Amino acid sequence: MGNLMQYVPGPYDVTEPVLNLIHDAITAINTEGVVTVWNAAAQALYGIPEEDILGHPIGDFFPAESIMLYNVMRTGESLHQVYHQPRADVHVFISAEPLYDTDGELIGAVAVEQNITHLVRMSEEQMRTAAQWADVSDEPYIGPSTQTVLQLLTHTPLLGQHAPVLLMGEPGTGKRTIAQAVLRHMQHDGPFIPIACDALPPALADVELFGFQGGLLSEESEGRSGRIEQAAGGMLYLANVQALPPPVQRALAKALRVGSFARVGSALRKAINCQVVASALPGTKLDPALELVLHRMDVLPLRDRKEEIAGFCQFFLARLAREMGRPIPSLSDEVLALLRAYDWPGNVAELEQTLRHAVTVCQGSTLTKEDLPMALSQGALAQLTGDATPLAVVSRAAERTRIEEALKQSKGNKTIAARLLGISRGALYYKMKQYHLERE
Repeated sequence: MGNLMQYVPGPYDVTEPVLNLIHDAITAINTEGVVTVWNAAAQALYGIPEEDILGHPIGDFFPAESIMLYNVMRTGESLHQVYHQPRADVHVFISAEPLYDTDGELIGAVAVEQNITHLVRMSEEQMRTAAQWADVSDEPYIGPSTQTVLQLLTHTPLLGQHAPVLLMGEPGTGKRTIAQAVLRHMQHDGPFIPIACDALPPALADVELFGFQGGLLSEESEGRSGRIEQAAGGMLYLANVQALPPPVQRALAKALRVGSFARVGSALRKAINCQVVASALPGTKLDPALELVLHRMDVLPLRDRKEEIAGFCQFFLARLAREMGRPIPSLSDEVLALLRAYDWPGNVAELEQTLRHAVTVCQGSTLTKEDLPMALSQGALAQLTGDATPLAVVSRAAERTRIEEALKQSKGNKTIAARLLGISRGALYYKMKQYHLERE
């Protein structure tokens, strides 16, 4: 790609313009704790102008962040997407890295903060809505994105014509819940008849679907109805329809196309009198004939609609608490952030099981990170920063005095002094360096 700088007239440093193009707040400090980088996003997030903070110790502004960056320099370990609430009205995911020069010498640390305050506020509103839903309804919770799918299905002429629908989505995304919600919105009194197509014996799949005429498989003179007949006036839900044998898929496609079917062993055709909703996994192939007659709608995985996690959490917590006969536990912002940071390969179903586990083991009125499975709790700020906690929100002069007193009381023993101050030994070393209190 060539050297971009050869086209720039004269000496020009692109570092500052590039940093200011980044939407996340970026802060860097040197080993003295002095701020060396503070981009435009950091100024906007915290309301601190660049000229006020550059060249000054970060401890003058953010004691907690200062100690976290010191901890990164001390351990040499990176932090990635850790939830933090630096101010009462600010919520972020923070990542941090130690910085080294070309000789491998530590020269500082850098932090990148993603502002999630608006998501936390949105989550709080969704939690209130979901709590109200759980209080007044026995129906499953439907998030905003699923509501959109539902509206498309129920506000088009498709359902009035009994046109078949295919819901394409990963396991656990709530495809069956959507199908049941469609049936409720249709306001039909008929049944909801589900079939797990991947559990059917291939040789009997057509019989299960269409039924059979008497005398073919038994001595029953009247034969037996299939699931299509049993769903009359309601809905037939075909889960994992891609698992049906190809001949059965083609027979189903023909039935849906002409609006009628025949039992196995009979030439008499019967009208289809139910709504048919099928589901399939992304990437799977259907018989082309069946794919042509199904109206496809995609259901997003939970990782692509994380803004809905708070609503699902509150709904599940209310249901689980009622089921277990206990008060609804509250959900802290830290735990909610950890849940949002996880990718949920099992989607909504995995989230429900996670919360069931958390409610079961929770000993108090608030779910903490200790109540979550290990895979989710490892991103917690307190766990990653260990005992590197700020002395207190006090002035620099008072902090220096407290450090001096602890060193005198411990007779210079830094391990004991750090314990007296409630901080790590490494953090004490950096603070001593910051205040020029180095001792032999």
